[in-house]
Amino acid sequence: MFYLCGSVDSLRPVLYASSEGDAGIIATELSQALALMVGFPYWRDCLKYSASGDLGAMESASSFLFRDMVANDPDIEIEQSRAAEALRLTIEPISVLVARLHAAVKSAGSDFVFMDETGEYGGLFGSFSPSRNQSWQ
Repeated sequence: MFYLCGSVDSLRPVLYASSEGDAGIIATELSQALALMVGFPYWRDCLKYSASGDLGAMESASSFLFRDMVANDPDIEIEQSRAAEALRLTIEPISVLVARLHAAVKSAGSDFVFMDETGEYGGLFGSFSPSRNQSWQ
């Protein structure tokens, strides 16, 4: 689930809550969240392999994830361009998107907790490092 937070009069951060019980801010505004999803569809996996929020680990994981993304869908860049054009977005380099994602997740602070009727969610930074993935060796 995605939630626009804040009042309509202000900048509205985007919160993501996964079906696995993790939640957090992923972007400072809707256009940045859309740019992340279009420009780097594997952003959730990048968080999973963030070594508990280490930007260097996320940058390393993003390189492998980009390689896998292109291998799985050789036409991905064409599809991304079409989506970006339809949404009037600029496709940013993955390094920029990863840095923004890292900053957004960290911006909520270590004491941030999202809770709904199912209970309390954990944070978005995963504990795995990129070296944990055997196919990235």
